[in-house]
Amino acid sequence: MAVFFLCVIVLVQVAFLITSRAIVGAAVDASARRIAVGDVDLEAEQARVAAEVRASAPGAEIQQVRVERTNAAASVVVVYRWHPPGPDLIPVDVEVERTRTAVIPP
Repeated sequence: MAVFFLCVIVLVQVAFLITSRAIVGAAVDASARRIAVGDVDLEAEQARVAAEVRASAPGAEIQQVRVERTNAAASVVVVYRWHPPGPDLIPVDVEVERTRTAVIPP
């Protein structure tokens, strides 16, 4: 019986991890699209994506946010440590990166 409950705990934590990665990925993707389309203050965008991740993924402890734009592409990288609800069996660090082609005005 104890093995069953341990397996359920692991399954639930993996499900929460996958969900948090998808939520953070959506925030990072939106940020990359905003940067690719127009002239955006990169420091303000870095703070914005960090705030979006904190608000949308409870349990995510942000370790690093990197926002870059070149003439060809815009990229956003967020590295966070996942603290799931319930028992924290192992520490999990997740890196989410999105890159979009830069839009060049005519």
